[in-house]
Amino acid sequence: TLLGYSKSSEYPTANWFKGQDTVSLLRFLEERIEMEIPHIDAESKQYFKAMLSTVAAANSFFSCMYQAALFLKPSERDLLLDSGHTCANAYRDCAQRAFAWGITRWKFQPKLHFFGEILHPLEVQQRENRPSVNPL
Repeated sequence: TLLGYSKSSEYPTANWFKGQDTVSLLRFLEERIEMEIPHIDAESKQYFKAMLSTVAAANSFFSCMYQAALFLKPSERDLLLDSGHTCANAYRDCAQRAFAWGITRWKFQPKLHFFGEILHPLEVQQRENRPSVNPL
């Protein structure tokens, strides 16, 4: 019996939203990086602070998007725009540091393209004072 269940109908069931994986991973990374920063050497500390900024902003972005209703409140749209830009800029800082130091770039690029696809229409809608639909 696997895990103490004698038949498959006894297995616990639940619903899991795929987006929750992203938020859970980002929350873990945010806490883990934050715990390590006090122990990082002075030369690398700014790199890790940029990593933390990237992860924290991405976590804020995805958490807001996954929790928002169909139509975004102005405050939610503002948060998505602010955290999306912060994430993209902090990632750029991480990538530039990695390149300058000749180390492997921090792997976050696929989500960066996703931010661009979402941020542009939200910026246009904000500028034109139009409502925004949740990108999901």
